Amino acid sequence: MVYLAQMLPIHDVSDWIAERPEALGSKEKFWLLPPPESQFGETPCLFKVGRPDTGENWAELACCEFLKSLEIPCANYHFAIYNGRRGVISERFFARGGSFIPANMILSKLDPEYDGSIRFKQARYKILTAVGMLRNMHLRAPLEFQDVYPHLSAHGFFIGYLFFDALVGNTDRHHENWGVMVVPEGGRAIFKLAPSFDHASSLGRDQTDETRRERLNTRDLRYSVEGYAERARSAFYGLGRSGKALKSREVVTILADSFPDPSEFWAEKLTEVDLSEVVPVSGTVWRLG
Repeated sequence: MVYLAQMLPIHDVSDWIAERPEALGSKEKFWLLPPPESQFGETPCLFKVGRPDTGENWAELACCEFLKSLEIPCANYHFAIYNGRRGVISERFFARGGSFIPANMILSKLDPEYDGSIRFKQARYKILTAVGMLRNMHLRAPLEFQDVYPHLSAHGFFIGYLFFDALVGNTDRHHENWGVMVVPEGGRAIFKLAPSFDHASSLGRDQTDETRRERLNTRDLRYSVEGYAERARSAFYGLGRSGKALKSREVVTILADSFPDPSEFWAEKLTEVDLSEVVPVSGTVWRLG
């Protein structure tokens, strides 16, 4: 059951120590070191600024709670404010001494013609290449989730991320928004799939409340919620020479055809969600974007 309380806490992190800016992604973000007495201990946290007049902050929190209810590995997010600027913070998801390798670095090694600097409209960013790469790397499951779904391999978990993207309309799964963790374990480096993160471009976060009401009540099928969702595109491309990225539903169809077992598992899990149990955030918090 997904619960987003009437007033989720907003952490004032203005007195945290700023470590460095984060180069990955297109949004402004930087790492902060919390004081030892905070609930975060000494784990570095990434502060990400939600863009004005959008719901990026609440979308991040809503997706985080939704993912946790589905037991899909994800970074943990909290509302935060830093020197008057509203955003979210998330704890670093790998242990001290570990590291994160974004997918573009790996894909660039496999494909000499792959330009890892292009986040979108990257025609060589193929859905089957990405999932096949994870399968061939024989990664471990993210964090400790192998015990939760022991039948799933790392690429099976990643397929779950992509099915979730289709469910919430996440259009930002570019090649820097997923990857591999290198984790020190028993004196050696272990490679694991990183948890899902960065879901701010979901749930129609750029739509105003007035537009949402209009879409819910319109008789124009193209303008309806269904029509809006139908047009959602991923960052991935198919095997053909189409000049457009795949729609989210096309990604799901390709995955179902190519990887039927994990796709069937996630399809069943997501369709079992009872939307009546998803409690909306109060208007006060929704406007934090």
